[in-house]
Amino acid sequence: MSDKKIESKKVYTYRFEFGSDETLYAITFKGRIVSEEVKKILKMAQNHLYSRMAGAIHSYLKQNHIEYSNFRSEEIFVEYSEIMSLAGDLLHSFSCEKMIRRIGDADYYYVVMDCQHWIRNDCYEGCYYAVRRIAPADEASCRYDIIVQTFVSDVSDCRAQGHFAIRSKEGKQNFHNISAKEGEPVLPVSGCVDLTELLLNIDRIIETGGFLCHSLYK
Repeated sequence: MSDKKIESKKVYTYRFEFGSDETLYAITFKGRIVSEEVKKILKMAQNHLYSRMAGAIHSYLKQNHIEYSNFRSEEIFVEYSEIMSLAGDLLHSFSCEKMIRRIGDADYYYVVMDCQHWIRNDCYEGCYYAVRRIAPADEASCRYDIIVQTFVSDVSDCRAQGHFAIRSKEGKQNFHNISAKEGEPVLPVSGCVDLTELLLNIDRIIETGGFLCHSLYK
């Protein structure tokens, strides 16, 4: 079945990325969908393996008679060092240029990444991040929201250290911290962290100054 022709005058580019360790599954399409439909797509992501998300999203668009075009999906290998470098940029940069370059021409961009890497037999490090970009008109009116954590965990003494931040940016202003913490990680470094849930709740997390994010995992 071919993609449906979009008749709306203004068409936006949507990009979803789901990353685990060094594999990134990216889905891009053009369309005009309301925020509630985006939430339904993200909610659906919680019930599928990342490797199957392209088929799930494509089926969702067809079954719900949503106009779209230029549907593309790809599986991308990303070096661990590149992922950690990007996470560091999300934590500390005023401009987050590395992420903005990655976004390209996407008007609406949603990404989650969960990456862990053993650096010794008894120690591993990694990062989590969830990022949303909303650009309904142009760069001057766009908004970016970020939840990010990097961490190092020593399994020999069950200790972990982390850097955590919730950050935001509107228009041409610099990124600023809504909440930030160093020391004990906010998100658990072992077990399952539902990053898509954080993305779904990112508005409420920002409204509470990060309290909701802390409470989800405490």
